[in-house]
Amino acid sequence: MVNLWRFKFDEKGLPEWRDFEFKDFAGWYGQLSLGQVTPDFSEMTHLLWGTLVTDWWSKDYTKKAMKEDSLTLHRETIEALYVTSLFENKGIGLCGGNLHVYGREFVRICYVDFPLIYKDETTQILSVYSRTANLKSIPDIKPEYEYVER
Repeated sequence: MVNLWRFKFDEKGLPEWRDFEFKDFAGWYGQLSLGQVTPDFSEMTHLLWGTLVTDWWSKDYTKKAMKEDSLTLHRETIEALYVTSLFENKGIGLCGGNLHVYGREFVRICYVDFPLIYKDETTQILSVYSRTANLKSIPDIKPEYEYVER
């Protein structure tokens, strides 16, 4: 996926969602999301939320705003800075952490975020998720947000 995104990144800059074809994501269909971010980074709505990701989160976020389930302080202090960095630097982001769904064991989730252009502005994020391991308990790990050069 990193190579695909880099291939679509050309002299005009970041790719657009329409630069990709369905077949480009073979093997990843259920593990994708496409988020639309407001210009002031106050909100993100998922235009696409994959079936495997729905199973892991136990919720379908398609056409839903993330603020419904996220803590305001976390969204405003951590996620907004992370998204701003992705958009301003036109780079790739790495995230991960423990996902807990009531009544199920913890799941270690990692994902890669790719900024995209929409209507001449960087306001979309294509994310590719991976479930890395089931955990019986939460280790002392905070969610990780890391910016990586393109």
